[in-house]
Amino acid sequence: PSRRFQTKSIRRHHLTRWRVQQIVPIEDTQTEIAGQSVPWTQVTDPDRLLLRALSRGEAGHPELDPFWAANWRAAIGLERALDRYPIAGKRLLDLGCGSGRSGIGAALRGATVTMTDLVGAALLISRYNAFAVRDQLQVRRLDWRNETIPGAKFQWIIGSD
Repeated sequence: PSRRFQTKSIRRHHLTRWRVQQIVPIEDTQTEIAGQSVPWTQVTDPDRLLLRALSRGEAGHPELDPFWAANWRAAIGLERALDRYPIAGKRLLDLGCGSGRSGIGAALRGATVTMTDLVGAALLISRYNAFAVRDQLQVRRLDWRNETIPGAKFQWIIGSD
């Protein structure tokens, strides 16, 4: 890619981080994904989202759902289990991607990934976390209960709690 394209991509990456910080407090750390140490940004206080929703009487509203913000053991287990499957070179759909762990793990293993979630804040942080593999994946909003991705075909579909 051209230098101009790379600069624009880096600016967009920083803007995404700023947007996430307007919604929730975050911290930078490292985590292991696909056997590699990767930079990781996580929400420091996921309960803040739930308390805000409850105080506004908006419990149950998808945008205020705090569950995407936690690092669930099931997501970590799913990401590690991807080692057992031949996903390199395959198209993979990640339903309810949350902060992006499983989808990023699939991309690091060579899959072409579409990470989806209903919650806008989850999409922002997963896009931010996926910066290093951005050429191998896309991030998009999807209410998989009521929507489809027209014309999309996937060899693998994953999702975890």
